[in-house]
Amino acid sequence: MLEIEIKFEIDDPEAFEKKILATGAVLKKERYREENIYYDFRSHELEHKIQALRLRLAGKKAFLTFKGPPEKSRRFKIREEFETEVKNVKQMRFILKKLGLIPVFRYTKYRTVFQKGKLKICLDETSIGNFCELEGERQDIVRFARSLGITNQDFIKLDYIQLFKMAARGEFRSRWPKSGDYSTNKILNYSSSESLSKDSNSSSSSSSSSSSS
Repeated sequence: MLEIEIKFEIDDPEAFEKKILATGAVLKKERYREENIYYDFRSHELEHKIQALRLRLAGKKAFLTFKGPPEKSRRFKIREEFETEVKNVKQMRFILKKLGLIPVFRYTKYRTVFQKGKLKICLDETSIGNFCELEGERQDIVRFARSLGITNQDFIKLDYIQLFKMAARGEFRSRWPKSGDYSTNKILNYSSSESLSKDSNSSSSSSSSSSSS
């Protein structure tokens, strides 16, 4: 499927949640913790092709997602996305390893999900700041953003992995620094991917037990 989305920074998630609900959007999923692990070949093949393979652990569920290269767009992040639920995380990690894929980047966030019509609205709390992400049709995204006082200049097309890496290099700072704790970022370069791989394997048993229901 084709994913069309943007995100923008927010200051106070609780206050912004009230703004979202005031528009008539409905709460679809209470605040939960996500762990996102990105995989690549040692040759960085996916990175060179601007593609991504992500294993997401969200509560008792897990999902494997492939993202294609982004399409050209001035305002929106547009790319193909294919996702499937993973019932056994331990086995999936084993399969990825046998295919020659290794974990190269990991970050966590807390997410609350809302819905308004066909528009998906996510409130994300991360260690580099708080964001609202809108996913849906272009006109729905723009209309909803305008209702909250958000302009095109506020739109962010970058993925979280790009924002985290920029933050690690000092190229991104939250507009509200108090909302981001940069010391807790899990920024990993390819030289440290082996340690991440060992860390992932050691935690796979506990993850698979909670994701195989």
